[in-house]
Amino acid sequence: MSSETGDNKEVPKADCPLCLDLMNDSDVRHPLQCSNSCGFNFCVSCCESLISSSKDDYGEASDGNMHVKVYLNCPNCRSDLSASIRDTVLLRKAAHIKHCSGVSDEELSASELRMRNVIDDAEVQSAIAEARRREADFFGGELYQNVQDDGDHATDGDAAAADISYDEYGVEADLVRGVHQSMRWPKQPDSGIVKPPHEIDLSLLFGLEIAMTPAEQELVVDLMTSGEVSQVAKAARILHGVQLNVFGKAGTAVSKDVATEKMMERSNAARSSVFALIDEAKHIREKTESAKKQARNAGLVAQNLASPPLSGAHARTTTSYRAAEISIRQNMQRLKRFPLPVRMPKFVELELPDHRSLPFGLIDDIWDGYLIDAFVKISVSFGGSVHKKQPKHKGVYRILNMDADDDSFNNPRIDVDKPRVLVSSVRSEAGRQGVVKGDIITHINGEEFRGTKADFKQTIRSAVARNDGNTLELILNAERSVVEAVKRRAAIMD
Repeated sequence: MSSETGDNKEVPKADCPLCLDLMNDSDVRHPLQCSNSCGFNFCVSCCESLISSSKDDYGEASDGNMHVKVYLNCPNCRSDLSASIRDTVLLRKAAHIKHCSGVSDEELSASELRMRNVIDDAEVQSAIAEARRREADFFGGELYQNVQDDGDHATDGDAAAADISYDEYGVEADLVRGVHQSMRWPKQPDSGIVKPPHEIDLSLLFGLEIAMTPAEQELVVDLMTSGEVSQVAKAARILHGVQLNVFGKAGTAVSKDVATEKMMERSNAARSSVFALIDEAKHIREKTESAKKQARNAGLVAQNLASPPLSGAHARTTTSYRAAEISIRQNMQRLKRFPLPVRMPKFVELELPDHRSLPFGLIDDIWDGYLIDAFVKISVSFGGSVHKKQPKHKGVYRILNMDADDDSFNNPRIDVDKPRVLVSSVRSEAGRQGVVKGDIITHINGEEFRGTKADFKQTIRSAVARNDGNTLELILNAERSVVEAVKRRAAIMD
């Protein structure tokens, strides 16, 4: 099997020997760095699964034996991959995102979207450059002679022997063919303006901020307060990806204390799959070098270098918990003065056997175009009646008036009457993902939805008919009134 590159040359491809899915170009261009050179290779998804499984404790075998442990070894020759597999995954992810440069955000998965948003980060650029250097050192000319160019490597025999250098701006340069334009990461010009410290509104991150980098926090808050429906929908998708990183697939109920403890313990590893790879790879390299040094000094051979990195939970102190407690208290005070809309945007992913098996009920409604609707509590009775409770909180009117000191009654109209679809009842799967009565369906599979219950069912019917699978992606509550209210709230808080 093969695929076309930008140079119209064929790159040999094959099915992954583990999951049997078709391997991407990046899987072939960045093979596993097997010390025995056995040539065994598998896809990036299986690489990530292997890394994840290696972090688990001893498991139980079919005969009841509790000595089953997964290590980062080549499935074919059992050579140790722990020092290089994270570099391989990072390079594959970077190459994949580069080839998706023409793909819109709506078509990317949450993981791909987060990768796109951090690819220009200085830490990520540096890690990619170092990973390429180590890969070039490992393969020498072999990789260049057998794999077609994807902007990372040269293919000519002479270029294979050339070193790769990186200038102070992080630009990759091939000494034979010059700088590859697709890999240029120029340093931003210094404007000479020192920005004041920006306080991030953590109330918009729904408690997930501990699992995000400061850059990711700022990105999501900027999207949430942009005043654009499409940008707010994008933020909901990113937050869903963060949630999956921390807790996995929705459906496992945990207590509030257990959930908080779990987030604290996994915040470093969960802040981004990319940063986690970088941190873990660095830890493994340091651990390997330390073990080799001890072995040389003691005249012993280092053993078991493939053990997973420490989670970092033991290094946490009481100060971290105290800082989190203070942050929560500050957010509560902020919410008391400047309340959030009662329905905030959320992303859900549901499995549908067919278009008739929706895990929730629906009912038609009309938005009257008034901004205060974002703060109106909507409830649906068993008989199908829709009840709307007007807000009395003075903070609501501060937001509507866009004045932190003016809480007089005002209800601006920002649009004309428009039909919409409300969730009237919720069943198991949707409920586990946070869908509640009164939620408003605003996006279906990345496309904005406006219409009636009949329009929704027709859209779902068409989507199921077009899609090979039965996965339905919905964004709820990313509607005009909510988006405008969040924007105004941010304006008066600043």
